[in-house]
Amino acid sequence: MNVFRLLALPAVPAASALILALFGCLLPYNAIGVIAAVAAGISFVVALTMLPWGLLGSANSVSLDLGPWLSTDAFHAGLKLRADSVGLCMVLLVTFFGFLITVYSVGYMRHDREQSRFFASLNLFVASMLTLVLSDNLALIFLGWEGVGLCSYLLIGHYWNESGVPLAAFRAFFVNRIGDLLFILGVFIVFMSFGTLSLSELTAQGSALIVGHERAAVAAALLLLGGAFAKSAQAPLHVWLADAMAGPTPVSALIHAATMVTAGIYLVMRLDWLYAVVPQARLVIGLCALVTLIVGAFLALTQTDIKKILAYSTLSNLALMFLALSAGSSHAAMQHLFGHAFFKALLFLSAGSVILAAHHEQDVRKLQGVLKSLPITRIAFWVGCLGGAGLVPYFSAGFFTKEAVLESLRASSLDGFHLHISGNALYAIVLTVESLSALYLFRLLGYLSGGHMESHGHGKPHETGIVIPVVLGILTLAAPVFAVFSSGPGLLHWITGGPVEIEAIRWGHVLPGLIANLVLAAGCFAVFSNARRRESVLHMLDGLRLGNVGPLSHKFYFDAVYAVVIVLPLRILAWTMRLVFETIFTGVLHVFEWIGAGLSLLLRQLQTGQAHRYAAFILLATAIAAWFLLRG
Repeated sequence: MNVFRLLALPAVPAASALILALFGCLLPYNAIGVIAAVAAGISFVVALTMLPWGLLGSANSVSLDLGPWLSTDAFHAGLKLRADSVGLCMVLLVTFFGFLITVYSVGYMRHDREQSRFFASLNLFVASMLTLVLSDNLALIFLGWEGVGLCSYLLIGHYWNESGVPLAAFRAFFVNRIGDLLFILGVFIVFMSFGTLSLSELTAQGSALIVGHERAAVAAALLLLGGAFAKSAQAPLHVWLADAMAGPTPVSALIHAATMVTAGIYLVMRLDWLYAVVPQARLVIGLCALVTLIVGAFLALTQTDIKKILAYSTLSNLALMFLALSAGSSHAAMQHLFGHAFFKALLFLSAGSVILAAHHEQDVRKLQGVLKSLPITRIAFWVGCLGGAGLVPYFSAGFFTKEAVLESLRASSLDGFHLHISGNALYAIVLTVESLSALYLFRLLGYLSGGHMESHGHGKPHETGIVIPVVLGILTLAAPVFAVFSSGPGLLHWITGGPVEIEAIRWGHVLPGLIANLVLAAGCFAVFSNARRRESVLHMLDGLRLGNVGPLSHKFYFDAVYAVVIVLPLRILAWTMRLVFETIFTGVLHVFEWIGAGLSLLLRQLQTGQAHRYAAFILLATAIAAWFLLRG
């Protein structure tokens, strides 16, 4: 009976998506969101019922084999679902936030005319993500992987009739297709080299598979890593993430909190046996994550769009998870994945409440003092900012999870290709860059808290409905509970599948960074919450022209490089192919035109109306027919 619950996890939201897609136009308008929320809620309840199985905190697992899927003489990939401690952690995370965000969407999208399309895509997204995390072979993971990519395209492009939205959706789709190509090539190499795509079999044999296939292992590790980088927005495949803000705010929360962007991290964790014996891949992970960390943190400081500030914050936090993976600490990566899910969901959903209250205004310079009229949103935003900046131990969701990442870096190093970065150097670099989170988050909070928002004829901002404040209230209460839970061995016990002893926090290491972050946060809030001080600082920065020239104004030139390296060659190829094909087809058409004209001229000569010519043709045809008959 339990294994059928495993099937129900992705099946229920998938069935809801099918119903809404086919019959959404026939359903009552108010029932569409309710159906989607109920389906997501059922999946969450089913996930909770799996807790008594003893999977969390144990090495046990449960699997369900639905039979063959892709099978030939040389290849076999079955429809097999499997849940262990790590998988169930991800299932709980996806279903919990998927359910809350779907409920939130009922309030946020209540006036949208395309509710059936939106909620169908939302349910299918959750179903695809659950398929991804529960799959026991790489082929089935790829199916969920593609489903998540398709749904993200549909959700980001939901407002398809607005300027720039289709391009943003296409950009996200295109970058992820690059990653998907690398992913499938890596899957091919894994099968050709190791003879199976089953994760349980690959993990059980581990490093023994690598013997004699060292080059194939390196190629597979790097190609699969390319797929993970595209999905989890790591440099240089990170350029789509900020554009994903074109979608509705619940979509931004769903993509950035605990679902799509964590898929790449989950994949690397599942393939830890491979990356443990391929140091080149570990080095690539660490270097790309360092670049992403720096890019995300500095770009977040320069943004004025509330959602893009949070999007670049996501880049930095995903980089922290990949840095933990480069240090060989998947446990620390998973810890921060949990913490990030809580505070980032809070921030995005609070931002959505602000955007609704401000009549879809997203420029923070025009949102001054909006939180004064939104008491529940104000508390939620504060809790989210404290978590994102890693402030206030035992209260903010990100404090202990970030500390786990930093400690894993201190105990590691990056080596390879004549490059060596010690653990202490990594610790210092990451701690310094990560302190910028206190600046950009409390800069944002200062804008929203200080001053007075201009109404522009829309009236005073206020909380929207009942659903949105209730969801924000639940997450606001849940985040500190998680913070306390993450401070002890409980979370690690869940993740690792066994008892874990954790070292006491070295407060001598933690306190200097904590005090510095508190000072930065307080100073930035004090400056940006006061109009006069804010204008003075901004005037000084404008004088220095820090935001107008150089790498920051051009997003570290990644877009320019893509334009030269990818876009320009594709345009030249398209122009060349157009020229060649147009020339060939035009030439072929001209030949047929000449042949047709010749035949037409000949046939016109036969139709003269003269009886003796018709008789001559008849006699000629008779003679030819007779010749063939006599010859036969």
